[in-house]
Amino acid sequence: MFRKYTVIGFVPMLLLFLSCEAAAQEVSTFAQLQSLVRTDDKVVMTDTQGVKIKGAIIDISPSLLRIKVQGKTEEWRQDEVRRVDKRRPDRWWDWAIIGAGIGAASAYFMAEISNNSDYKGIWVPWGAGIGAATGFSIDLAKHKSDTVFKAPTQTGDYRIRLSPVLIKESKGATVSVSF
Repeated sequence: MFRKYTVIGFVPMLLLFLSCEAAAQEVSTFAQLQSLVRTDDKVVMTDTQGVKIKGAIIDISPSLLRIKVQGKTEEWRQDEVRRVDKRRPDRWWDWAIIGAGIGAASAYFMAEISNNSDYKGIWVPWGAGIGAATGFSIDLAKHKSDTVFKAPTQTGDYRIRLSPVLIKESKGATVSVSF
C-alpha cells in the first residue's frame, strides 16, 4: 500500500517535467515583425550567409532592420536576413521555486501517508531541495528564444558542401547537401 501512495506522491514532480510552452508566432516580412519585437529586445539575427549576429533591436521598418551590435548600429535589408530569434525574458529562480514547492508538497504528502510525523522534518526539506534542483535543471535546459522571423524559402534554396578528408589512414571527400 505504501508503494501505491509513493507513486501518487511523485505525480506532482512529473508535472514539472511535462510542462509545455506555447510556440511563438513566426512571420515572414519585416512589416509583420514590427508587431512582435520592440526596441531593446535581445535578438540573434542570421543572415543569408549563415552568420549569426547577437544584438538588441534599435529600429525596424518594413524594409530595414537596425540592430545594436557591440555598441555599433548595423542595418540589414529584408532580403539579407534569413532568420531572427528573440530572446525570452527569464528569471533564473522561477523554476527552482516551482520545483521546491512541488518537491516539498510531494514529500509532505508521503510523510502523511506513512503515518509518521517524524518523517516530515526530514522528508520535506529533502523534497524541497530535490525539487528545486530539478526545477533549476529544467530552467537551464529550456529554449530561451523563439524564432519570430523566417525568410520565405525560395525554389533552389539549397547548399552543397564539399570538404576534404585527409587523415593518415585514408583520403577522400565528404559531400553534404542541405535544403
